[in-house]
Amino acid sequence: YAAGDPQVSCDGTSVVFCGKAAPEADWQIYEANIATGSRRCLTAVPGGAMSPVLLPHGGVVFVTPVGKTSSPAVPGALFVLKPGAQPARLSFTPCDLSNPTLLNDGRILFVSRQKPEPSRTNDYALWTVNNDGTEVTEFAALRDRSTPLERPQQLPDGRIAFLVGGRGAGAPQARFVSSARPFHGCQPLPVTGTN
Repeated sequence: YAAGDPQVSCDGTSVVFCGKAAPEADWQIYEANIATGSRRCLTAVPGGAMSPVLLPHGGVVFVTPVGKTSSPAVPGALFVLKPGAQPARLSFTPCDLSNPTLLNDGRILFVSRQKPEPSRTNDYALWTVNNDGTEVTEFAALRDRSTPLERPQQLPDGRIAFLVGGRGAGAPQARFVSSARPFHGCQPLPVTGTN
């Protein structure tokens, strides 16, 4: 019925994505063979699963549960699904986790959003975790932690690019941090191109 977040395998033979089998179904993680188009469901997680990230050893990291606009928000957590095993939780925090991506050194980078208390705003940050769940660490220093943060990606030159803003906080803007000096602050990401 719906699909998104495609991740092509390193050998180019398959793609992992999130999908819904029907309008009222939960999002789940699927794998499709590129040559034949055949697909199989990898997860059957209550509450749904999204944002798959392929790991070098064949595992898949994903976020669950997937929030619904009609239900109270439940913090998203990172899980890993290794071949032939059941999903295992990687993160144990009251923060809402989203937008995982794999860094060149094998760590998983993700967005953390601390739920606001009555007198505070959201608190967004970039964190990393090893793909075995160890060494959960804040990755970068961001001056304005109240602005929505999403879609972090490592660029070929090693910089970490992401979007800030959106969701009622103005148009999203591209920013980056240096992977060599992530606590030195973020800077605008120059965007060039022609119409």
